[in-house]
Amino acid sequence: MVVYKVDVLKELKKRGYDTGFIRAKHIFSEGSLQKFRSQDTSINRQTINDLCVILECQPGDILEVVPTDDEIERLEVEDRKAYIAMANKGLS
Repeated sequence: MVVYKVDVLKELKKRGYDTGFIRAKHIFSEGSLQKFRSQDTSINRQTINDLCVILECQPGDILEVVPTDDEIERLEVEDRKAYIAMANKGLS
């Protein structure tokens, strides 16, 4: 699951971009602002790009992947790791 590493609105405000200014200048949509408030990371690449330009950072400074148990199981991550380890030892 992708999660925010920072409070986006707080970081924007530190740079002089409070929600009033953002709305007045149409920098981010109301939907994007709501997503920032609710920690919803389903934002598009342009929004990520704009955040990074304003905050002078890279996407990894804002977002990180924290795999859930369900994701690890669904994607067979542990099984795959075991398979690769056996293959590297010549046990496959």
